[in-house]
Amino acid sequence: MRDITKIDISKITRTGKYVDFENTELYTLTPEEVKALRRFHKNPNIARDYDFDIRVKERTRTSEPRRQERDSLPKEYISSRHYALAKDRNKYNHHYQTKKPVKIKYGWRLLIGSLVVILSGSVLLSFATQASNRKNFPISTYETSADDKNNSPNPLTPTNLDTDNMVFTGIPETELKQNDEFSYEREIITKYSNIYHINSDLAFKTIASLTDNFSSEDYLANYHIPGVTCKGEEAYASSEEEILLYAVRAIKQLPENFGVPTDNLYTNNSYHSSNNYCAQISYISKLMGVNRCLVYAICKTECDFNSELFLNSNNPAGIRSDDSWWEFDTTEEGFIETCVEIKKYYRLINKPLSDISYNTLAEVGAIHAPISDGNELWLDTVWEIYNDAINNEEELFGDTNPNNRLSK
Repeated sequence: MRDITKIDISKITRTGKYVDFENTELYTLTPEEVKALRRFHKNPNIARDYDFDIRVKERTRTSEPRRQERDSLPKEYISSRHYALAKDRNKYNHHYQTKKPVKIKYGWRLLIGSLVVILSGSVLLSFATQASNRKNFPISTYETSADDKNNSPNPLTPTNLDTDNMVFTGIPETELKQNDEFSYEREIITKYSNIYHINSDLAFKTIASLTDNFSSEDYLANYHIPGVTCKGEEAYASSEEEILLYAVRAIKQLPENFGVPTDNLYTNNSYHSSNNYCAQISYISKLMGVNRCLVYAICKTECDFNSELFLNSNNPAGIRSDDSWWEFDTTEEGFIETCVEIKKYYRLINKPLSDISYNTLAEVGAIHAPISDGNELWLDTVWEIYNDAINNEEELFGDTNPNNRLSK
């Protein structure tokens, strides 16, 4: 008799077979072993269907010696059918309980089959209806690259925005409803119009007219829109989203340059910034090509995200002109303007944005925070926070790839 203390009872079938698929063991327990196992484990359900009365059964196709020989063969020599049957029986005898397979009666099978047929028919009918509705839609002549779309999420667009009913002066309503060509541009313009608190309809109409409905060669090839400036210079961008951001910013700050009436331009929409400033800095910095750790270090030095100027005016970097502090409608607008200022400083000192050294920051500080204004500690503080942010970038921003959404 085998050592019953080494037998894994979870591998014993109801009829008394021991089946170990991992070690390719397959044999039949003797009556003495079954009884000993039940006593040892105090579990009468072990091999509960074991037949103690019939020791040897006559087989019409397989004799007992042949069966014993087959039971001792490795798994690869057992027929796939018998192996599958043994595996199926074994799985219902785990954890000291004997479970029988659940049998689904024919009535239930018929009911389930009917439901599947009905649901399949409904899905096919829905697809056919959608295909019929789309068959006359024109194909867009220009499509934004997949990388731009994937890296330009838009969580700021209201979820209840009914884009099908939006009408923009100068563009036929039927064209907007039937043509998907402007959906991406409209989405981006709406997002930044919310941030800048301006009328998205007017912004869309203005930008569409400047870019020949977003199809001009200068717009598509160079990401440039005539008349859109940034800090006194023509704005050129590295992506479609960035140039649309500059356009919305320019329309808000200099509406007279575009002939936009101010009566209906400025709105007090319902959008409110989140308090996840690191996520906002990460997204905006990546979009505008500025190092996010540098932006974070300057904002942290200037306002520590709790100064009165930041909380009341959304000004994170102490930006001012003519001895007056700038006020922004949202924190995102403040972070965007901070990035614009940093790009201006680097342009003035003729350095690439990738050059972030102590001496370069000293030149930036001489413009943004001169020592003569009482900023003796500005440079060392920014440098220390910047290096700390670099060493803890993943913990600070939640990832190593600055692709966070603005609203996170």
